[in-house]
Amino acid sequence: MPLSDYLALEQLLILLAYLLPQTEGRVVGRAERLRFLRDCFDDSTQQGKELVELLKYVASPDWEITSDKIVDILARDISVYVFLKTKRIQIAHTEPVLSLLQ
Repeated sequence: MPLSDYLALEQLLILLAYLLPQTEGRVVGRAERLRFLRDCFDDSTQQGKELVELLKYVASPDWEITSDKIVDILARDISVYVFLKTKRIQIAHTEPVLSLLQ
C-alpha cells in the first residue's frame, strides 16, 4: 500500500474516532453507538460484523490501538472492499451529489 493510501486510511479512522458517539456508560449511549455503527458498516459481511463488535465497546483509550485492530480486520480479506454503507453525505447542511453514492 502506498504511503499516500495509508495516510488517507489513517485520516478516515481518525474521523471515525471523532464521529463515534460516546456511550458515557449509559444504555442509551450504547444503543446510539450501535445504531451509528450499523448505519456505517455493512454487517452482512464478516468484516462488517467484526468492526461493529470491535467498536461497540472500545476497550483502549488509545485510538491508535483500536485503529490497528480495524486495519487488521480489513486486511484479512481484501476481496471484500465495500464495507461501508452510505446513503447520503451532508456537509454544512447541504447534500452534494456524488456519483459513487448513486
